[in-house]
Amino acid sequence: MPLAAPACSARAPRRAAAARASSARPSSSRRRGRAQGGSLLDAWSVDPAAVPREVRAEYVRASTAAVKSIVAGYRASAGIDVVHDQADLDAGSQPAMPVTVVQQDWGARLGYDAAGVWKAWAPDLDRRLTRAGHFMAEEAPDEVTAAISDLLAR
Repeated sequence: MPLAAPACSARAPRRAAAARASSARPSSSRRRGRAQGGSLLDAWSVDPAAVPREVRAEYVRASTAAVKSIVAGYRASAGIDVVHDQADLDAGSQPAMPVTVVQQDWGARLGYDAAGVWKAWAPDLDRRLTRAGHFMAEEAPDEVTAAISDLLAR
């Protein structure tokens, strides 16, 4: 079963480079922005107010501590994960349970078809679009709860 959709793999080198660049000492304004969960988290959110200040601070702290792991995950998604995913697909590996994909609508508008990628592995698939940003559970809790409830009922 795919851990990262192959269509995302092309983005991995850019993300890894961005992670390396962000490890350089930031300016004082960038440090203040990070401490407050600044503009990067805002850019990932449709509703920045949905993620409270203390949650932002913890997200930044945990993410900063995990940069090496995050970069390694992106690196794998552009390399060995693609090989493993193709081997699983070629072997006919599929989960026996239903799967739900909750996708940001902006991704769909850009032409990324998450459900199309996952359909090869998970034939019992339900696709949901959300207007939420990166923080779906915080920004659209009712949509996410409904998707999980519907999944559990299938």
